[in-house]
Amino acid sequence: MFRSSCCCLPRRLDPDHKLKVKEVTLLRYTAAFKSFVDYLVKHNHNIWDIAQVDGFAVDFKNHNNLSKSQLDYLLAALEYFYPALKGQLPWTKAVAAGKAAAHQTKHTVPLTSAPAKLFAANMSRLFLPRMGIGLTLQQATGLRPSELLHLKKCHVLRPPQDMGRFVLRLGANVGTKVKREQVAFLDSFKHTDIAFLLCMLLDACTHDDEFLFPYSYNKYNRTIATIEADLGLDLGVTPHSPRAGFAS
Repeated sequence: MFRSSCCCLPRRLDPDHKLKVKEVTLLRYTAAFKSFVDYLVKHNHNIWDIAQVDGFAVDFKNHNNLSKSQLDYLLAALEYFYPALKGQLPWTKAVAAGKAAAHQTKHTVPLTSAPAKLFAANMSRLFLPRMGIGLTLQQATGLRPSELLHLKKCHVLRPPQDMGRFVLRLGANVGTKVKREQVAFLDSFKHTDIAFLLCMLLDACTHDDEFLFPYSYNKYNRTIATIEADLGLDLGVTPHSPRAGFAS
């Protein structure tokens, strides 16, 4: 893409640099970057210096009517694959800031405790009682979907006689969104029913290194959508809704 005379741009990724982001993020960066390169090739745009990248990125945004998230990914991809571009794309960043200012955030529909239990009961009807327990646990503790789905039996610290606060280790061995392990608590006095069901999972249904809720995000999302349709609702409930309900 870039002419060889622009020697300040690296030709390849260092193996350790690749470890900076997760594989799924790298795939998104690659897709955004490839689209930009295809645009440059198609329109015979040759880049001889870094300053031109800024202008072509804005042209690419306008030509393809990029959304806020698509433009954000393009910016991140350019700076990731070519670190020399960091701080050298003022126009593109100003355009992205304008898009962000005009963007209307769509907030997650909150699922509070009573509706959460209705959804959980319907998960049991669909022969997914473990998922239903997970949804009510998520609503009671405010877990992110990824934190819930990566929770293992060995990550749950139980209080004496199972009375008191259960400690849920989040991101154990892999980290969380804030790049370090965190914890959440379940109070058995406040959530007696959920604590009882959690103990059943821990004692009778799950080995130490097994996931308590062995489902993919897509499976979780599809099941919630199916139940919403079965109930004749049009709320837009998602796997993040129990967490939003906890916050509410």
